[in-house]
Amino acid sequence: KLIAKKKAIKQGAMQELLTGKKRINSYDEQWIAQSLPNVCWFQEGPGLRNWQFTKSGIKVINVTNLENGYLNLDRTDRYISIEEFTRLYKHFEIDEHDIVVASSGNSYGKVAVVRKQDLPLLMNTSVIRFKPLKIINYNFLWAFLKSYLFKDQIDLLITGGAQPNFGPAHLRKIIINMPQDIEEQKNISEILNNMDLEIAALEKKLDKYKMLKQGMMQNLLTGKIRLI
Repeated sequence: KLIAKKKAIKQGAMQELLTGKKRINSYDEQWIAQSLPNVCWFQEGPGLRNWQFTKSGIKVINVTNLENGYLNLDRTDRYISIEEFTRLYKHFEIDEHDIVVASSGNSYGKVAVVRKQDLPLLMNTSVIRFKPLKIINYNFLWAFLKSYLFKDQIDLLITGGAQPNFGPAHLRKIIINMPQDIEEQKNISEILNNMDLEIAALEKKLDKYKMLKQGMMQNLLTGKIRLI
């Protein structure tokens, strides 16, 4: 219940902070509506085929690797040969701090940040990577891509029934409202990030309690521990 309450509070905070309804401190800078290509660079992964995958080389990520804001590389054993990567796909190599978004399937809209320990990596066609331009704070872009403001616009543009997907053509139609002042963008993103950290800590605590309960059930319901 506490986690649900915190998520609802964050949803309300996004509604106010990412639309300019609530201003931070005494900022009086004008908010502007920008199309997504004006604030960030994005690139869709190449359309790799099953016959191209190998058991070694450069690891290829897809939507299943995006998990809780990061990449879980234990979820794939797909690689592409270094020779083919160097010859055809090097410009699709993912960089540290890239923001990657799932663009296909039931996981579409999931967002993750790429860490140094994840590299080297290559995208597949179901993943799009983003890099902020100078006009936007990195964490403000991260907050927007995780928000319902981005997801709702994608939902209106998305194609495909059983297998929904979106691509660069859809992203070029996305609008982001943002303060012109980079410092205000930074402060907004910090507030939302602190809320995310608080929710993550509560979810970790809940997982711990569930594991403890599972262990106690194992002991109590099998008679390994007796109650007097």
